[in-house]
Amino acid sequence: MEIHYSTKDKRRGITLPPVNEKLVEETGIHIGDGSMSYQNKGYRLVYAGNLFEDTSYLQFVRLLLKELYNIDSSIKEIRKSTLVYIQIFSKAICTFKNKFLGLPFGKKSKIVNIPSVFRSDLELAKACIRGIFDTDGGVVFQKQGKYCYPAVILVNKSKFLVRTLMELLAELKFTPYVEFDPSTQCSKIWVKGNRQFEKWFKVIGSSNERNLKKYRWWLDWWGRQDLNSRRSSSHLTPPGFAGLSSTAPMGHHPSVSRPTIATGACRASQVTLRPHELTSPA
Repeated sequence: MEIHYSTKDKRRGITLPPVNEKLVEETGIHIGDGSMSYQNKGYRLVYAGNLFEDTSYLQFVRLLLKELYNIDSSIKEIRKSTLVYIQIFSKAICTFKNKFLGLPFGKKSKIVNIPSVFRSDLELAKACIRGIFDTDGGVVFQKQGKYCYPAVILVNKSKFLVRTLMELLAELKFTPYVEFDPSTQCSKIWVKGNRQFEKWFKVIGSSNERNLKKYRWWLDWWGRQDLNSRRSSSHLTPPGFAGLSSTAPMGHHPSVSRPTIATGACRASQVTLRPHELTSPA
């Protein structure tokens, strides 16, 4: 498959990578928060996020793009908004993503899927799932009575992507289930429970500090419990969850008075914990 380089691509020394784990993870990131378009200025690739939640992760994305494509980029902020983004112009990169990876130009939310070239290799598939998790997923702690359950959630509108994710997670010996939210037209894939939660971070992992911080907090608390207490109260609520409701109000930003489960339009539900609630027992 021939990919055409623009004069500017050649001048900047743009390169196209072979199929490897880093390319596959970046493709997952694109599936979650990326978009491509062709405009008067040329071929454009954008990765967008929230100023308060995603800036550090976009730094990771920026360095990954440099490693994969030898392209320099920066994180920009839209004034008077909470949106930050990376924007690059490259005919070679965009046509590579479209022709080789099958990623669409324009609106992708209802049609995007994991490229077929990645699905037959579970090691590659895990990297792609990781990229999707870090952008269109998150960690949720659900409190039900005196019990607290950790969970991973992936949210997307594409029925093709949801079906593929369910199949791949089953192959990886997870026990996911899916529910449909008619208010957002999104499907939510859940992986719940302590064992499944720990397995997720060992098998799939995360490159997003937002997810890793919550996992480390959970691991620190869970690791302090002795085997007998695990058997007798394996899901008892850890300190810091007092007052957390499973029906907390939805919104883009944390509540000033209590933890909230925050969602954007078709973004993962995430419990946002205040700093003092990230403290494990002594």
